[in-house]
Amino acid sequence: VTDNDLQQHLAFMTSEAKRNAEVTLHHLNASERKGFEAAKHKELDKWVSHADFKVARSAGIPLSRIMPMRWVLTWKGAEGETKANARHVVKRVYRP
Repeated sequence: VTDNDLQQHLAFMTSEAKRNAEVTLHHLNASERKGFEAAKHKELDKWVSHADFKVARSAGIPLSRIMPMRWVLTWKGAEGETKANARHVVKRVYRP
């Protein structure tokens, strides 16, 4: 086993653990979904207020200039006092 093999294995295990911690919306009840919608709005407000990106119309913009993104939804806090947490993250882009 090489160091590279070990690093790849640990990276997979870490990403798998994170993936298992993510929340799927269709498994939630209506009030929990509202909590995640509020968390998404809060996250987008942070992006806009910090000028992390510019809002652009999709018409006329080449797809190569648009970064694919996704939501990472998790529960935050200790048991009994959890709240919805949402992060908008850039997807990994594989380019050969």
